[in-house]
Amino acid sequence: MPGLRRRSPTSLLPDLSRRLAEEFPGVPLPDVARIVQEAAATVIGADGEWAGTPQGVTPAVEVIEHVAREDLITLVSAEKATDGHTAARPPDPAT
Repeated sequence: MPGLRRRSPTSLLPDLSRRLAEEFPGVPLPDVARIVQEAAATVIGADGEWAGTPQGVTPAVEVIEHVAREDLITLVSAEKATDGHTAARPPDPAT
């Protein structure tokens, strides 16, 4: 069918970002979307083209989701460890 296009993993990223943002309500959606984009770049490659077969799209999205979820867990854990605060700056020797 000429009107049908094969979906790429990157076309599924907005939905994945929204789903993960619901799972991680403490992380703003733009941050979740950035993490998902970074995970996709890691899994798919810098050129953004999926070289796999159409059957490979679903596994690619699953891997992107896994990588993004692990990164979000790490981010949330780090925020909990610092209680949401960044490390204190050392005193300015000029003052």
